[in-house]
Amino acid sequence: MKLQQKLYHYGYAAFTLKPSQIYWYALRRGLKDRKRYDFTVAQPLHADVGSCEFLAYTMGASQPQHFRFLNRERAYDLDQMDWSADEMPRLWRYNLHYFDYLQDTALSDDDKRQLMTDWVRQNPVGSVTAWEPYTLSLRVVNWIKFLLTQDDAAITPDILGSLSQQVDWLTKNLEWHILANHLFKNLKALVFAGCCLDGEAAKSWWASAEKHTLKQLDEQTLSDGGHYERSPMYHCLFLEDLLDMLQLVQRRSPDSVFAKRLRERATAAALFLRDITLPGGNIPLFNDAAFGIAPAPRVLMDYANRVLNDDLDDTRHHPEHQAFLDSGYFVLGDGADRMVIDCGETGPRYQPGHTHCDTLSFELTVAGAPLIVNSGTYDYEPGPRRTFDRSTQAHNTVRIDQQEQSEVWGLFRVARRARPVTARLETTRDGTIAFLGAHDGYQRLSSAVSHQRAVTCSPGKSWRVLDTLNGAGKHTLESFIHLHPDVHLTTHDQRLILTAPDGHTLAEITVIGEVEVVVSESVYHPEFGVELPNTEICLRMQTSLPVSFGYEIRVAGTN
Repeated sequence: MKLQQKLYHYGYAAFTLKPSQIYWYALRRGLKDRKRYDFTVAQPLHADVGSCEFLAYTMGASQPQHFRFLNRERAYDLDQMDWSADEMPRLWRYNLHYFDYLQDTALSDDDKRQLMTDWVRQNPVGSVTAWEPYTLSLRVVNWIKFLLTQDDAAITPDILGSLSQQVDWLTKNLEWHILANHLFKNLKALVFAGCCLDGEAAKSWWASAEKHTLKQLDEQTLSDGGHYERSPMYHCLFLEDLLDMLQLVQRRSPDSVFAKRLRERATAAALFLRDITLPGGNIPLFNDAAFGIAPAPRVLMDYANRVLNDDLDDTRHHPEHQAFLDSGYFVLGDGADRMVIDCGETGPRYQPGHTHCDTLSFELTVAGAPLIVNSGTYDYEPGPRRTFDRSTQAHNTVRIDQQEQSEVWGLFRVARRARPVTARLETTRDGTIAFLGAHDGYQRLSSAVSHQRAVTCSPGKSWRVLDTLNGAGKHTLESFIHLHPDVHLTTHDQRLILTAPDGHTLAEITVIGEVEVVVSESVYHPEFGVELPNTEICLRMQTSLPVSFGYEIRVAGTN
């Protein structure tokens, strides 16, 4: 990166931060420089919270004594645990220290306790990776969930002492410099420690957790129920956090404002998830979303029904046409045919780390099966995959002059970003429901361009996508369409035939406008560490503006 560009990027990043973040960035010192310190050991766990039933996880190991995270597997030896795992990606190492596998019934309780004891022995306070606040927060919750299922005799002094020290360390290292989901995970750990442990230290953890979590609930939940980072995957994780905390809080103080607020936000978040879930049961892959990290929507909905003592499916599952104006998600269609469109903010202004260039992109499911998809998220490591996954080309939207609609850079950075100018559902003269949206991401070009997209749908019949580019001068325009790996393509002039693996026709795409149709191989990253080949269709033209072009997707068997 050239020095001038680097200074611009970092300057822009600093400009968009909250003043409090800058303060905490300046105050925060490296973990490796911290020293040991005195702390108060909490008392044993409360018996009255042991009846909570949290979601269970599986490690995904294919054989005994193997950890499998992010679709990468590594053997381990209980007697010689290697907690550094230096040869594995950073996020894999984080997963090793999260201890989600304590909820895996395939591991014996004795092995779980041995892993905890060995972790205490090998990971002194302040160790990089192991003691990073986000990693520590997930581990504290997982340790407590496991210990709630154990007899008091199983909670050894070294485990209880380490747990207390970890929570005390966390209180001194809350991620105020990052905020967003990181801070919420920190606060969840304090809720668990404050609810489940006893003693003066636990009381202070609880007081801090209640105070700050109430504020973050207001900041991080949008009016339509969505999480403000606007990533469906992180929304799922947020919903699980809300439900986990609600179980504990309503046992400790069922009539409190805290319990009431958690219930309200968990209900709204569950309904939001219900309504953006695609017919096949998966989330749409916008903004650093992937399958297999958060619990599946159906699992979360069942969990919500149980914790909330309600049936959130009893009124309208997959309702026809929904506008989530605050989150920026628009749902068109009903039953087995649904499209979800993204035309919202890229995330909080001060924390856009999970932003992709997916404004005005969409995912489409026809007859219950995914037809058109975004490219997903492969990893959080530097390299071409991360760059591609965040790019405009990786999504079903329009790129102008080979420029990104938002200036994504690094792993989690964004400079100038596309903002929605308009986004709404409306009814056309013939009664058809249409989406109309526009963004200003290309106003920064030397010859400013605005991108407007109109989508009309007739579920079970057709979907019409029309892009209008307004501005002046001649530009290169590219509209990308990414097919699900199970969808095959054959071309007949301007007609594109989409077929299933067994050869039967699913749909036909008809091009609108004088464009060149370019078909190429691409990649689909539905899970971290998974790369599947798929087909990318690019409708390309070089022309003077203004201009409109697009395509119509007609479902097979309709006229």
